[in-house]
Amino acid sequence: MSTAVQEQTFAQLQTELQNAKKAVSAATAALYQFSKENQPAVQEDKVAARKAAKVAKYATKNGLTIHKLRLAGNEVKITHIRFTDIPGVATLVPVPSYMRTVYNFWPRGGATHIVITTPDGKRWAATSVCHCIDSFDYKLGVKEALDSFYLADAKELLSDKGANQPVV
Repeated sequence: MSTAVQEQTFAQLQTELQNAKKAVSAATAALYQFSKENQPAVQEDKVAARKAAKVAKYATKNGLTIHKLRLAGNEVKITHIRFTDIPGVATLVPVPSYMRTVYNFWPRGGATHIVITTPDGKRWAATSVCHCIDSFDYKLGVKEALDSFYLADAKELLSDKGANQPVV
């Protein structure tokens, strides 16, 4: 082959290569745009599913929540008890969680204690215990304690009638 033919063939191959690169670049851009447009919907579905699972995990069977109890005029006090290792003591020591800056808590085990005082002075209490092999979860402890109320008691706590009943 002569050099002129080789140069022409080389120029054609370079042109074809540039055209192929442009086509690949255009296809890559189209794929990126497609994934960018469709990814938020997929991600929003995952976020919505996680949020729904979280709401279901902490929802009580009787409908009680701390917020609803306070809106009904009740005073609600929550105390979380955690375990810590104190030098010189052979066993783990229960300590209120508001002392977290003083003691290092064990990540597992504990208790949640809730005291509800109605406007008329009647007191209700509930406790949940987290086993020493389970990780302590503050919200789950509150949920478990509130779930210990019967449905009729929960309705009484959430109603305005509870404020007008005499203390027994």
